[in-house]
Parts: sequence; structure tokens; C-alpha cells
Amino acid sequence: RISSEDQLLITLMKLRCNFSVIDLGLRFGVSAATIVNITKTWIHLMHETLFVGIMVASRIPSAKKNKTCLPSTFADFSNCRIVLDCTEAQVAIPGHNGGAMCDVFSL
Repeated sequence: RISSEDQLLITLMKLRCNFSVIDLGLRFGVSAATIVNITKTWIHLMHETLFVGIMVASRIPSAKKNKTCLPSTFADFSNCRIVLDCTEAQVAIPGHNGGAMCDVFSL
């Protein structure tokens, strides 16, 4: 049995580096058919999670609609639909007041 983490790694290796299914099978000690099944399953899961679960459910506008209001700083990124800001900043909040923590959290 291949762990979920290794299955995701296999899928990402296939997508990013285009390793053959035979190569991935040898690396992970499974058959080429198993690699095909793993990649198909994870691509479907990623589509459901990332596209349907985030893009559609969050009502993110289409690329065509987005182009009409794209800031000029994004001119070189004409295919941009969203920007995920993953910036982390440490803050000092006296005590452990839950309300104060909410003031520095955003979605």
C-alpha cells in the first residue's frame, strides 16, 4: 500500500517532471498500471478540490471577466485569475485574548 503522501508525490512528479509510469513504478515499487490509477485519481481529486471546491464555490470570476478589471501591475500576467497571499507576519499580542487574535486574521 502506498501512502497518500507518496501518491500525491507520484502525481506531482508526473505532472511537473513527466516521469514515465514505468520509471515511477520502479521508484515506488508498484506496477505501471498502479501509477496510472494513482495519477488519474489524484488529478480528479485536485480538480474537484481546487477548481470546483475553490474556483466555482467561491464564485471567482472567469478569466475573460477578470481581464476587464486587472490592475496594470499585472499586465505581464494576463492569465491571472486570483492571487493567493500566503504572507506570514509575527505579531505580539499581550495576553491570549481570542478577540485580539481575530483582529489580525483574514481570509
